[in-house]
Amino acid sequence: MYNKGIRVSLRLAEKARRELNRMGVSEDRLKIRREGDSIIIPVTEFPDGHDEIEWEECFAEFEARRGFVSDYRKLLEFDPAKMSILPSSYDIIGKKILVKIPAELRKEERNIGEALLEVHRFADSVFRDDGVSGAHRTRNVELIAGRGGTETWVTEYGFRFRLDVRRTFYSPRLAVERKRVSSTVRPDEHVLDMFAGVGPFTIFVAAKAYRGKVMAFDINPYAVSYLRENAVINGMTNIDAHMKDSTLLDFGPDFDRVIMNLPRGSPSFVDKALSMLSEGGVIDYYELVDDISVNSRAEELGNKIVHARVEAVRRVKSYSASSGIYHFLIRKTAPRSRSRA
Repeated sequence: MYNKGIRVSLRLAEKARRELNRMGVSEDRLKIRREGDSIIIPVTEFPDGHDEIEWEECFAEFEARRGFVSDYRKLLEFDPAKMSILPSSYDIIGKKILVKIPAELRKEERNIGEALLEVHRFADSVFRDDGVSGAHRTRNVELIAGRGGTETWVTEYGFRFRLDVRRTFYSPRLAVERKRVSSTVRPDEHVLDMFAGVGPFTIFVAAKAYRGKVMAFDINPYAVSYLRENAVINGMTNIDAHMKDSTLLDFGPDFDRVIMNLPRGSPSFVDKALSMLSEGGVIDYYELVDDISVNSRAEELGNKIVHARVEAVRRVKSYSASSGIYHFLIRKTAPRSRSRA
């Protein structure tokens, strides 16, 4: 079962376990997980803070203890046809659960929501997720169980984000990717985040580029408002956030890195991003691609861009059975000088 956890070294394991029990956040229905020289303790929610024990907040798969139902579908008794189309995955964003429900199950959505709340007792609401739409990339959600309210808090590797699941877009499935990308950032980098949302990439990167600066843009006014608030919450003073359409950006080649996390709309922005990138700089570019055509897409992208090359391609997460979100690392190269006769 995918759940929140606290990673701590083996030598501090017992002390951490007692402290989490004292805080009342231990998830006793799941088993503690061992990973090398550390353990991951499942929790119902991330604790507000601690001073004495060095630990890391994360998400991980845990094994359920005997007698605990970890799959909400086991709590439902529908006919076989309906059972076969019950959603097997869903997003957990803070205390909100977002689940896509087939039209055939709309009459059963309250029962589905209640079953999800029974399994995920830290959550307070379940919403039917009808997808993302519009220039502001907002989710169409409808409350089906719980107390309601679309604002929540999310914690990723020690950073805290406030957001609204209806008015802003946020994907918990990119947490590991944000950490991975930020680990490649130099302290003095000047970074542009073209589609920043509520700021998860922005803040991860700003923490690493502490001698540099991150300029962040988004067209959604709610997202920019949360981004600015999240920058303050996380103590980031090197972030400059603006509400602006990225098609209107017009900087010179001043940036060492450009982040383009708009998987279904980024292709038309690549040339603009390259024009704002300094020589040797990189673009962390994301695109939704069919798995079978990813190599040809990388070749196509490489052929279209000028004075740049695709250095690496990696699959970040699945989107469907045959497609995924891919990360393309694009590096700007120096223009070739003409040889003299």
